Amino acid sequence: MSARHRTALGRTAALGAAVLLLASCGLRVEPSLRAQGIRGATAGNGQAVGGTAQQGGSLLPGQNATTGPTSSGTTMSPTSGPRTGAGQVAATTKGALAPPGGNGGATDVGVTSNSITVGSVTTLSGPVPGLFAGAVYGARAYFAYQNSLGGVYGRQLTMAAADDQLDCGQNRAQHLSQLPHVLGFVGSLSLYDNCGAEVLQTNKTVPDVSLAFSTKAGGLANNFSIAPLVPGYRLGSLKYYKQKYPNAIGHMATLVGNIGSAVEIWKGIKAAALSVGYKVAYERSYSPGETDFTSDVIQMRQKGVQMLYFVSADAHTIARVANTAAQQNWHPQLLAVGAGDAVYDPGFLPEAGAAAEGLVADQAQALFFSPQDAGNIPGVARYQEWMNKIGQGSHTDLYSAWGWASALLAVQGMKNAGPHLTRASWLAAMTRIHSFDGDGMFAASDPASKKPATCYVVLKVIGGKFTRIDTPAKAFRCDAGYYYYKP
Repeated sequence: MSARHRTALGRTAALGAAVLLLASCGLRVEPSLRAQGIRGATAGNGQAVGGTAQQGGSLLPGQNATTGPTSSGTTMSPTSGPRTGAGQVAATTKGALAPPGGNGGATDVGVTSNSITVGSVTTLSGPVPGLFAGAVYGARAYFAYQNSLGGVYGRQLTMAAADDQLDCGQNRAQHLSQLPHVLGFVGSLSLYDNCGAEVLQTNKTVPDVSLAFSTKAGGLANNFSIAPLVPGYRLGSLKYYKQKYPNAIGHMATLVGNIGSAVEIWKGIKAAALSVGYKVAYERSYSPGETDFTSDVIQMRQKGVQMLYFVSADAHTIARVANTAAQQNWHPQLLAVGAGDAVYDPGFLPEAGAAAEGLVADQAQALFFSPQDAGNIPGVARYQEWMNKIGQGSHTDLYSAWGWASALLAVQGMKNAGPHLTRASWLAAMTRIHSFDGDGMFAASDPASKKPATCYVVLKVIGGKFTRIDTPAKAFRCDAGYYYYKP
């Protein structure tokens, strides 16, 4: 795969896993993604996901959407708005009314007096069906929430989400197809975003509020990400481990997926670690599809490794290595996951079992499917609530969290742009957003200046559950800056 993964927000493990899986042409996927494929992204069965289209449910690839542009059978329409009736949400107008003079009506492409249509190009089918469907569900959930408040200056939000089928040409074509119909793009998620970036680079006035995987997409002046793409790593996490496990960091090891992006990610993290006194005793790049890590465990034990830090490893690999270590009776001081999104997955703990006990991870988002974090952080509670309201509560995963946050960031810009909404006014408003935390769900970053988050949460598996440790219950640890890696 040509797309490089960003390293700033902790997507490294989860997306490294995705690339490894895809590079091996259909190897098994994480439980949450496999479930998405079964429930929501195999085309052609004529069923809606999470309700009918009229109820705001997502259509499967291959169906025609009720709103928004269609793209040769590859458009989903996860739209949602205020409705009344059994099981539906009545709209209020809190803070969302058009001003006395009106909102200007049809002010630009995709804008009418009562609606705003945005596009999204996301991988919904292909070698791993439903790979990033969660991103669509998450954005749809936030739009449903905002629409329940009356929308934005009296306009309801609508998303037309196209499927790139994990294909570079399709990603480019779907961006081109949507351009004449949408105000901009929100929540797109694809390993081939570098291909769509060619279209967005040519159309510099079209905002793209999406989390970028490639440096080409992330570097665009009109791309605004909840987690800006910057090579390197936050130093706070590394200093935390150094403080807690001072004898372990001098005997560190890692296993890295053998793809260009994962290797580059490791280079940045390694440079950051070396800068604060770590010493690497063992490192190996493993191939896609590898399942036997016994030799690695034996060699790490022989070399006196006391800290195994996973980089760009999927939840399956982490569980497999942890179980192999237990079987070989190897117990290093610390098993840790850098940017721990991959391990923070509902499917990890059942697969890893007792071998997961004591594992530590650091990540730049709250524990978004945790009831404890929902009780402490309103943004997390709202995310969980509205994922349930749209019928996708089982998809409270990393990708839907990203989709939700991208939609929130986009709406923040639309509100700041004022009632006379145009591409130009929205773009200008986005360039003024220098602090974003997703209502407390994410560590603060600077989307406009493309500066990554430096704060983080430390979590640990205790009693078979993910638990915050050494981290404020309602916030993040913010104790160091960011190491900028220059290859």
